[in-house]
Amino acid sequence: MQTSRQHDGTLVIETLISKKGEWILANVNCTAYCRVNYNPENWQRLLSQLETNPDRIPLMNRAQLIDDAFNLARAKLVNVTLALNSTRFLRKEKAFLPWESAVRNLGYFVLMFDRSEVYGPMQLYLRHQVEELYNFFKNHTDNSTVPENHSLQHNQITAIEVACFSGLLDCIEMATAMFADWMNTNPTNKYGLG
Repeated sequence: MQTSRQHDGTLVIETLISKKGEWILANVNCTAYCRVNYNPENWQRLLSQLETNPDRIPLMNRAQLIDDAFNLARAKLVNVTLALNSTRFLRKEKAFLPWESAVRNLGYFVLMFDRSEVYGPMQLYLRHQVEELYNFFKNHTDNSTVPENHSLQHNQITAIEVACFSGLLDCIEMATAMFADWMNTNPTNKYGLG
């Protein structure tokens, strides 16, 4: 590996060689405060790994790959398609950090494409991605309980927010039923005092 430091202090790795067809992951477990960009072939290998067996990549790095891809796309250093593709593995992801990274970064695109022809397909994509996560928490949600694990508690909230926002029918029906129940049981609503 050869490194050089640019005049702005950025450390650039000139050469990093992997075995043929294998991916390289830099900043394992995100121990350094930096963005990592890869060549297109390595990005594709990493994204393929995320889709086939994401657990080979540490949890922190799964979140960081999404965050790096979106930030590098906003800086026009990688294609926006690559950033969007970095979220494809989420359909099977249950951990909070990758979802939090994706939701935070996709918020920019949701605002950017609001009221455009891209908005509908984006909601459809999000609905497809979040459905399995929403169903993972369905028993907790339907019974108004939360998981014991703090990280899963946060991800339950994320699942509900994304599922209802994207129009997942189960989520909308659950929210509508819970709101109706609250309206019927809240004494201030019964007497019009609220």
